[in-house]
Amino acid sequence: MLSFAPADKTTKGNNVAETDEEGNFEVKPNPKTRVTLPPGKYNVFITKLVDKEGNVPPPPEDPALPGIHKGLKNMVPRKYAPGSSPVLEVVIKPGDNQLPAFELTSKAK
Repeated sequence: MLSFAPADKTTKGNNVAETDEEGNFEVKPNPKTRVTLPPGKYNVFITKLVDKEGNVPPPPEDPALPGIHKGLKNMVPRKYAPGSSPVLEVVIKPGDNQLPAFELTSKAK
């Protein structure tokens, strides 16, 4: 799960996207606002929740609330999770955007 949050006060809006098995994703319009991501700078946060056996559970009804399942563990290093200081940032320009692959490491920065 990728969460896109405005990086500065001039950017409005946020959204989430889910990856497939290869890590590809598409940001779809927010069901409430019907906007994908307005142009601007965004911090990107990444989570991968798994159960005790390491299985990915079915997605929650509201993907903006990935922590609603109890007993799940985030397999992505904490530095990429919501609530941490952002380490990934993207700039969204008007029109279609092809975002770069997000390279994750387990080493602290």
